[in-house]
This record gives sequence, C-alpha cells and structure tokens, in this order.
Amino acid sequence: RIADTLRPARRQVLVLEGHAFAGEADEPGADRRLAFERALAVRRHLVERRSFPAERVEARAWLVELDGRPDNRAVDARLITPQEQER
Repeated sequence: RIADTLRPARRQVLVLEGHAFAGEADEPGADRRLAFERALAVRRHLVERRSFPAERVEARAWLVELDGRPDNRAVDARLITPQEQER
C-alpha cells in the first residue's frame, strides 16, 4: 500500500534493508543471506510489479543481536540522495 510513497524521485535511490537475528538460521552465514533474501523479495516486487527503476533500488542485509525484541523479521526502506563526488 505504501509503494508509491517509496518511488525514487530524481537522483534518489531506495535502500531496502532486510533484517534477521544473528543466530536465527541454522547454517553459518545463513543469517546474512536470510536478511538479504528478505530485502531482495521486496526489491523484486517493486521492480517487477510496480515498475520501479531497477538501477535505483538496492537490497542490503542487516543483522541484529538478540536483544529482547519480539520480532525483527522485517525490511526497512529509506530514500537517499547520493552526493556527487567532486572532480
């Protein structure tokens, strides 16, 4: 429902951060992969079904330590405007 509010405007990039608890998955390294897969699933939906420009939507992984929060199996989204490098 909020997809259109996340659509990158001129020069913006949408950063999607998939979350997973450290130790959530059984295999070593699978936690980071699980977090990335969550962000990638949202990216895929936005690009394929909502026609977002693929080059302006990034998926990333974010691991969190178990800290008593009941659930952190989510994907955060934020729009950023990259700074141009000085030449």
